[in-house]
Amino acid sequence: MTEEANVISIDGTNYTESDLSDRQRYLVHHIKELQSEVAGKKFDLERLEAAMTHFTNMLIAEVKEQYKFENGEEFDKTTEKRQWTDKNVIKEDSDGGTN
Repeated sequence: MTEEANVISIDGTNYTESDLSDRQRYLVHHIKELQSEVAGKKFDLERLEAAMTHFTNMLIAEVKEQYKFENGEEFDKTTEKRQWTDKNVIKEDSDGGTN
């Protein structure tokens, strides 16, 4: 269904608002409201994902800096015991344990 200037198109047939019953206009109103709400939620989701990425990057930088401070060397993934997946869940290390 597409809509332009109070004309909706369903399966290639155009309908004006006057072609619709009260119930159909009511349903169109709901659809418009839901489309607007979905667009807003997508916008919010993009902001939340960007914030999550930012805080994840901050955590990674701090953990690496702490490792460097405590060990006097750069953080090296070959000696890393804790690995984070893209879902931010600790997965098992190479010896089968979890850290």
